[in-house]
Amino acid sequence: MVAKRLFIFDFLRLLAILLVVLSHVIRVESLDVVRSYLGIIGLGIFFFVSGYLLTANEKQLSIHNIIPYLKKRFVRIYPLYWIALILSLLISWLLADYFYNWQTITTYFCGLQSVFVPKYMVEISSYWFVGTILIYYLLYPVVSCGRKIYSILLISVAIFVVLMIIRIFAGLFDGRVFEYFFVFVLGILASRLQFFDTKYFSKWKVISSAVSIVCIGIVIVYGPLLPADMSQVSPLLLFNVGLVTFFRIILIISMILTVYWLVTLSTLPSAVIRAVTAGAFASYAVYLFHDSYYIVFYQVTNLTDVALRNAAGILALPILFLICYYIQLLADRLFMKQTPARLV
Repeated sequence: MVAKRLFIFDFLRLLAILLVVLSHVIRVESLDVVRSYLGIIGLGIFFFVSGYLLTANEKQLSIHNIIPYLKKRFVRIYPLYWIALILSLLISWLLADYFYNWQTITTYFCGLQSVFVPKYMVEISSYWFVGTILIYYLLYPVVSCGRKIYSILLISVAIFVVLMIIRIFAGLFDGRVFEYFFVFVLGILASRLQFFDTKYFSKWKVISSAVSIVCIGIVIVYGPLLPADMSQVSPLLLFNVGLVTFFRIILIISMILTVYWLVTLSTLPSAVIRAVTAGAFASYAVYLFHDSYYIVFYQVTNLTDVALRNAAGILALPILFLICYYIQLLADRLFMKQTPARLV
């Protein structure tokens, strides 16, 4: 059961990165709403799984193990991220003759982009995700201080309110930090409750499928629900942000439960399991390098027809995953001192 549960989280990670990449690759005006929510759901799955697995692996943090925790997160995230960032900067310079200012570059190298972007600087690629997950990882020791579910929720709400106040009055923190924060927290709570190993999941799996269908229907009818500008305080603003955040949480969590349930219904061939595990292993590298990969890919192929670009972009996905699998493999050997077994 444990092995199958861990595989399902690999499946979720692979699904998440596929949704994110497809949301960036597919360019069809009539599907903009769908494309937007592909990215939202994919990123939401990433944040939920991150919170869940982080809690499952770290258990209760204390003052004695906080330094090893931070060191492990640093080594896992920064070295490969720096390589991807340098590549993005080089591509911008070589292909577009564009130079970012030194303040922006320094902020991104420090991983502080989700603190200062977009109000004070321009964005580089899709690296807001790295800055946001770093904030969540830094907040995790505080959130995990709660021993009970209600205390974790109270601490999380207090953190959210403090960050919101800073956002409103100082203009700091990317709005997406708020959009996915409670998805990350719910991952922590699900892990604490051992949600997927208990009777809770069996009660909610069918309901979650129905909720997913309803949420998708709302998206189709009303379009993407986007948070308002949080630069000024008003009751309507706070209500709007709360409503959008709540809706996204329901959509993301119900989709996760639905996918989890569907995967448990059947046993997949061993070749498929290996491919899914390899794709999940490569997911972080795929996120870091996919923008640079497609910029170069479209520059080389010189495709102008939208339909051809979309088709070529999808067909080029397996090569991206293969390259990123070996990049991640090499990074683990160099920086994590790990030599995982080859999966492909």
